[in-house]
Amino acid sequence: AAEDMTGDVVKLPDGSPASDSLLIKRITVQYSTTDGFNIPNYNRSTTVVFDGAIDEGLVQEYLDQMFWHGADSIEGYDEFISALKTIESADPNCVKVNSIKISCEGGYILMTAQIDFYSATFNDRVSEPDDSAPYVTWNGSTNINTAGGFIGRPFLIEDPNSEWYMIIMTDEEATSGERPFSTYYSNAIFEELVNTNGLATVLEAEGLNPGDGAGEEPVEE
Repeated sequence: AAEDMTGDVVKLPDGSPASDSLLIKRITVQYSTTDGFNIPNYNRSTTVVFDGAIDEGLVQEYLDQMFWHGADSIEGYDEFISALKTIESADPNCVKVNSIKISCEGGYILMTAQIDFYSATFNDRVSEPDDSAPYVTWNGSTNINTAGGFIGRPFLIEDPNSEWYMIIMTDEEATSGERPFSTYYSNAIFEELVNTNGLATVLEAEGLNPGDGAGEEPVEE
């Protein structure tokens, strides 16, 4: 999505608005990670239909890939951050990432970013701009131990450093959302398997029930 933002109005000493103006175009983008189980289908590049007919052999080949590959196989977050850095580095004086939002879904995450593109109109400029001040400064705590932390909850927490170690997601949570990254048939099969057999069986983690693990499931604050 694209929208025009209103910049601050520059006022002259007599209180009247100056003809100089700041122009801002804000672009909002959203991207989804995978979930480590379903078959990705970005931009409909993974299809099983050719000339109006379904390739049954290809379907089976894809279905054979449907098993729990582990949380480390989830893709998208690092690529999302890398893409934002690439965009911002194209012209650091005029391109700024305004905000990043992470939404935890059923085993995957949705990532939304607002990117601002700046330009300006100046008439009869009498001084050079001072752009030496940093765009963003960090005043919070540093050197915090983040071992075991994660962004976006996977189906099963496999990191022994985490307080959530071996805690599995509920069936209802696992089947929530539309999974925009996956092929329609893998998502339909996944939901049917979970609803019929339970997530623990689908992930071949029998014996685990939602909340099982190193202790009680931590309460999200």
